[in-house]
Amino acid sequence: DGIHGTIEPYDGRWVIFHDSMVDIVIDLKAIKRIHRFNIGCLEDQVGDMYLPRSVAVASSTDGDHYQLLYTHTNPKLPTQLIRHTVDYHKEGLAVSARYLKVSFGRARVSPDPVKNQFVIDEITVR
Repeated sequence: DGIHGTIEPYDGRWVIFHDSMVDIVIDLKAIKRIHRFNIGCLEDQVGDMYLPRSVAVASSTDGDHYQLLYTHTNPKLPTQLIRHTVDYHKEGLAVSARYLKVSFGRARVSPDPVKNQFVIDEITVR
């Protein structure tokens, strides 16, 4: 909807995942030139919401063969209880694609999957 989430995790603008891996495929409906993207995430350790362990973005013209554009790994979890937002982004791209696949790997903080949530809001592509 184009409205970014606030620092409040229950403001109705965040999507919460409990899965160990999540792939989101965005169909742009036609091959378009992509210059940048931005992915918003929230970390609220008191609420058992952590940054994803990994974030990757890949592009494709046919939906079958993807080219990796971006990868980021959060190698460790912060040691203090915090609530903040983080944007994963890349600018200066010059890629033609119809599909973008955004892949998230969950942080494995606890054996209880409810305590391993990750939270995203807007994924913008320009």
